[in-house]
Amino acid sequence: MKIKLFTIGKIKEKDLLSYERELKKRISSFAELSDEVVEKEEHIFKKLNHDERLILLDVSGKELSSSEFSRILDYPKIAFAIGSHEGFSKKTLQEAGKKGDIISLSKLTFPHRLCKIILIEQIYRGFCIKNNLPYAK
Repeated sequence: MKIKLFTIGKIKEKDLLSYERELKKRISSFAELSDEVVEKEEHIFKKLNHDERLILLDVSGKELSSSEFSRILDYPKIAFAIGSHEGFSKKTLQEAGKKGDIISLSKLTFPHRLCKIILIEQIYRGFCIKNNLPYAK
């Protein structure tokens, strides 16, 4: 399984980077996870492979339980995209709706660097759910 993370902006805080590395290490036994910073949201579609399922994270998206989120991991190739602090444009949301799903981590608004950590943690939790590992509880 392959998972890509597209973000607009980088994490600079050392403690968040350390936790991100730890989560990626845990995920590596389940999937290949890569991430890429893009300058503009339009670049996401240019870098998206035709066989990847796009999952856009936006406050307007559907909220899922961790169990529901784990079902996203059934796709063999997934690309998650996290927007800037301004969110995604209407045009990008419409395009993403045609090519994949739009989900929300919460009705609350988080800084994109925290969204990335929350998303990576949920990916790990999703694999734990799928494999009946205790972390998910």
